[in-house]
Amino acid sequence: MRAAVASVVRRRILFVAARFPYPVLKGDQVRAYHQLRLLGARHDITLVAFADRPVTAEERAHVAQFCREIVIVPISRIDMALALARHCRSPLPLQAVVYQTPAMTAALSEQLARGFDLIHVQLARMAEHAIGSGTPCVVDLIDALSLNMSRRANEKRGLPAAIAALEARRMRGYERRLCETVSQLSVVSPIDRSAIGSYANLTVNGNGVDLDAFRFSRRGRQANALVFTGNMSYFPNVNAVRWFAHEVFPLIVRVVPTATFTIVGTNPAREVSALAGRGITVTGHVPDVRTYLARATAAVVPMRAGTGMQNKVIEAMACGTPIVATGYALGGIGAEDGRSVMIGRDAAHFATQTIRLLREPALRDRIAREGRLLVERDHSWERSVRDLEALYERAMRR
Repeated sequence: MRAAVASVVRRRILFVAARFPYPVLKGDQVRAYHQLRLLGARHDITLVAFADRPVTAEERAHVAQFCREIVIVPISRIDMALALARHCRSPLPLQAVVYQTPAMTAALSEQLARGFDLIHVQLARMAEHAIGSGTPCVVDLIDALSLNMSRRANEKRGLPAAIAALEARRMRGYERRLCETVSQLSVVSPIDRSAIGSYANLTVNGNGVDLDAFRFSRRGRQANALVFTGNMSYFPNVNAVRWFAHEVFPLIVRVVPTATFTIVGTNPAREVSALAGRGITVTGHVPDVRTYLARATAAVVPMRAGTGMQNKVIEAMACGTPIVATGYALGGIGAEDGRSVMIGRDAAHFATQTIRLLREPALRDRIAREGRLLVERDHSWERSVRDLEALYERAMRR
C-alpha cells in the first residue's frame, strides 16, 4: 500500500460538486467528503460547490483542511426556476437544466483560467459546466440516474410517474452522450454501468465506509429493535419505509409483538412522519446514526427504487448490525444471501427473513461478522480513492 501511495503524482484538481460536502447528510456528500479528505493529502484541491443555504465558518473551516481553496456558489429555488425558464426548450434532463446558473458558469470560468491538471465533476447534473473546457475531466456519475428515474416511474402514479419517465428517457441519452464526450466516468456498481452501457471509459468505483468511525460491536443490542437510516426526504427512502411499515412490519409484529422500528434520518417527508406510532419511531435529524446502528438488533433496507451503492448497507455492516434487504439495496456490494446479508424478495419473505434474525442469535452473529469482513476487504474509502486516482491518470493520458 505504501508503494502505491508513494507513486501518486501530485495534481492540481478542480473538484466540482452540486452540494457543499459538509455537514454530511446525503449520499453524494458522503462520497465527496471522503474523496476530498483523502485526496487533499496528496493533491492540491480547489473545491467549487453549490450551497442552498449559508455555509457556516465552522463548516467551511472543516472542509478547508482538505482543500487549497474553496469557492461556494449560492443557489436557490428562484435560481433553479430562472435556469429552467432560460433553457425551457433544452433537450437536457431537467436535473441538468436547473443547475445551469450564470453564477456557477462565471465561478468555473474564473477557476479554469488559472489552469488545472484535471477536473473532477460530481453528478451528471453538473457535467455541462465542464464539457468543452479542454481540461482532462472525470465525471463521477455515482449511479445511473436514468435507471433511478425509471424505477421511480414504476413506483409513482399519474403526472409524477410521467415526469419521472420523461426524465429517465432524457437522462439515458445524456449519460451516453457524456460517455462519448468526457475523458473518464465512474459509477458505483456494475448494475449502473450495465444500465448506461459498456463504454471503455466508464469505470466502476464503489463507495467506501470509514472503518475507524463505524466500529464493529455486538454488545448492548436492544431486543427486537429494527432500524432504517437515510435521508428521509429522498423518494427511494420514503418509498422503502412506507412499504415496510404498511406491508412488512405488521407481519413481523404478529409473530414478535415487542418488535420496534426506528426510522433515522434528516428531513423526514410528511408521509414518513405520519408513520410514527404503534411501535414505529421517526427521529428526524440525529447527531450520529452510529448510535442507532450500534443498539439495533438488525437493520432493514427495503429499497424498491433507487440505484447505486447504498451507504446505509455498508455502514450497518461495518457496525456489526445484521441486515435484511431487497435486491435493489445491494448493487455493487457483493453481499451473499444467507452469508453477509439476508435478502427478502417480497413482503412475506422479507418479514420471514427479519423474524429469523430477531429469533436466532447465532444467525445474527454470523451475518454480522461476515458483513464486517466484507466491508473490510472490499469497501474502504482508502481503496476507493486509490482507484479514483488511477482513473485520473487514465483521463490525463486520454
